[in-house]
Amino acid sequence: MVLTCAGVHVFTFLIHHKHKHMSTCAHEHILQIVLIISLFCNGLYIITRPGMLFEFLDRWLYQLIFPKRSQDIKPFHTQLYKPILGCIKCMASVWGIFICLVMLKFSPALLFQIPVICICASALNAILFQLYE
Repeated sequence: MVLTCAGVHVFTFLIHHKHKHMSTCAHEHILQIVLIISLFCNGLYIITRPGMLFEFLDRWLYQLIFPKRSQDIKPFHTQLYKPILGCIKCMASVWGIFICLVMLKFSPALLFQIPVICICASALNAILFQLYE
């Protein structure tokens, strides 16, 4: 958590230093987005596990992506399934991009903010997952 927060603070300092027009509460806003992404991913992961309310979403997506015959499974199928519902650390990439595009104002800095936010959210996902798993 400390490394995640430190990474966000260093990143926002660099962006703020280059772009003086950035608001002073940018640190808090970016940390809020990291927290939202992480809580969303962990919540989605939990409710789609076996025995939970939305287990059918995971089964449906799994059946949609993976063919019935095991010899037809390709690495591409795994790479598609994991970031959507299959891997808590990978989920921050897909869902993080979507949440960032919805919550952040479009600017050239967004191209640099999204990867940092997604990496920080992925780290926080791993930490939270270890707490409840």
